[in-house]
Amino acid sequence: MRAKTISLFLTGWMLCLSSFAQQVPLAGWKEYLDYNSAFQVTISSQQVFVGSGFGIFSVGRSEPIIERLSRINGLSDVGVRTLRYNPQSDKLLIVYNNSNLDVLYRNDIINIPYILRSTIQADKQINDIYFEGDRAYLSTNLGVIVVHMDRYEISSTWLIGANGAASKVNGFCSDSRFFYAATDEGLKYASRNSNLEDFRSWQIVPTTTGLPNGRFESIYKVKNRLFAQRFNRLYVKTDDNWSIIYDDLLRWINVNAGADELLITEETDNRDIRRVVVIDAASGSVKKIISNNNALLRPNHAIAAGDEVYIADTENGLIISKNGTEESVSINSPYGPLDGEMNVWD
Repeated sequence: MRAKTISLFLTGWMLCLSSFAQQVPLAGWKEYLDYNSAFQVTISSQQVFVGSGFGIFSVGRSEPIIERLSRINGLSDVGVRTLRYNPQSDKLLIVYNNSNLDVLYRNDIINIPYILRSTIQADKQINDIYFEGDRAYLSTNLGVIVVHMDRYEISSTWLIGANGAASKVNGFCSDSRFFYAATDEGLKYASRNSNLEDFRSWQIVPTTTGLPNGRFESIYKVKNRLFAQRFNRLYVKTDDNWSIIYDDLLRWINVNAGADELLITEETDNRDIRRVVVIDAASGSVKKIISNNNALLRPNHAIAAGDEVYIADTENGLIISKNGTEESVSINSPYGPLDGEMNVWD
């Protein structure tokens, strides 16, 4: 009998012995996935959903019950890019790196593969999700893609770049009169009553309103107020004018909108300071700063609910901050891809 040594690089999958097949779903495979590299978080009334590179996991908000979802047990793909929960429809939209989409609704997972399968010759990367009613507005590298969440289909695509060209959209939002798109060309707006597929309906917000020219990272609506992000500065809209509401000198990693606040994950260039800044949307003042360097190793994204702040950390998983105390939710999984050697006997 000879032994062969095979070098392996495993992205989280391990084949289980057939004698244990009755314990393992999907044709004898079991997952060994990295859930500790958390990069995005969203919440429902009952659960916290966390995105990692290979799948998602959820944690009960009232009871610490952890559930995992991956390609093994129901997801249509791997490589989660972003995710967002819509409280109006009770649906979780999951976006993958290849622009495939899944919708988690109660106990069902519905795949929407149309962007992935599209033959359009453009970069289809999806950067953000905005919900309004039964529509999901996807900010993509080619424009805005509108998804009908009840029919699970693409309803329209808006190419809003100069002269109708594809243009990167970083964020999307709306109010009672306009739709807004934060693009690399500037912050654009269009009347809700216009032909939104016509690029001429989309205009750049003029500098006379208080906004500078150039790229905007995103736009948010909280408490019926609009906030626009450009680099490490937030602007707020009052009537038809914009003014600076918050800025600092740290490197902003992500900004996220909650029900009542904006949450900025940021760090210094040397990473000596790593923190989450929570800004009250109504007053524009800083509500709290979470800067526990023992817990926050690489904070990437955060969302708040009441007095709790949920932080996705790419090295420390999910962190829950409450009343000045930070607690890491431990997930029994490897850190990063598995590699090593396997001996095969014949």
